Amino acid sequence: MPKYSKFHTGTLAAYGLFMATWSLLEIVIEVAIAKQLSIGFLEGNIITSGMGYEQRASILRSLLARHSPEFDDVRALLTEVTRDARRNTMAHGHIRVSETTIEFIKRSTKERLTATKAEFSTVGMVQHLDVLNQRIKVIQSRLGVTDHDLEAFAKIGHHLTNKLDASGNAQT
Repeated sequence: MPKYSKFHTGTLAAYGLFMATWSLLEIVIEVAIAKQLSIGFLEGNIITSGMGYEQRASILRSLLARHSPEFDDVRALLTEVTRDARRNTMAHGHIRVSETTIEFIKRSTKERLTATKAEFSTVGMVQHLDVLNQRIKVIQSRLGVTDHDLEAFAKIGHHLTNKLDASGNAQT
């Protein structure tokens, strides 16, 4: 088993918190879509579960545009979060941890091999996480998505996992 320094442990823990916080952003967006469409959370789960983040964020921005300029700040904030979070690089890239930094390298082949990098110290990762968390709080508040809404939305998936047969299929 590899031996990790306190730096490695703290940095990897901050990375885990980032991924959990990103998951919070995704469910806030899903709930906001359901609320904007005035549909139930079951229907919201059905509609949004097959979408990736970009699709969800784009749909929410489009729904909010119907109320321009009331939610223009939220639309802009969603765009900023998508640009600044560097989630794809962090989630889909190779991770390299040194004694001072954690580095994410995401490769791509769009006509030629390229790569993007996101690099953080432990403090930098925590600061990155804090900025993301603050932005999510603003989005959640501005769109009237309550913690109760998030829990109710998430419980639908949890409920489905308790109703699986031996093959992992949902029982009806």
